[in-house]
Amino acid sequence: WFFAAQATADLTRLRSAGVDPRLLRWCSWPGCLASFDASTGPEGGGWKQYRHMAVLLCPDHMSTGHWPSYDMDRGDLSKLLARCGCGETAEVRPSNWEAVFAWWEQHLGSEG
Repeated sequence: WFFAAQATADLTRLRSAGVDPRLLRWCSWPGCLASFDASTGPEGGGWKQYRHMAVLLCPDHMSTGHWPSYDMDRGDLSKLLARCGCGETAEVRPSNWEAVFAWWEQHLGSEG
């Protein structure tokens, strides 16, 4: 109940500030709260979108050298080769981008 009440209060604050919550775009970096309104775009730019993974990174995180991607294993379609921009790789199953993103989040946690 608490979380539902908090979410409702947050939405009310956003709407009263003239922000449509459906248009907010958030940084994909785990734990980052940076966002912008998609109707106006980010102030000052600097955001990077990796479309093939539906990943959006804010200026603070786009230059870290860490962004997820993947390659398909044509010989075994049940797995993908997950990659990070830093060079780290891993085989992931199931073969979907959610599994790659989960691996990437775990990889980032091990870097810190």
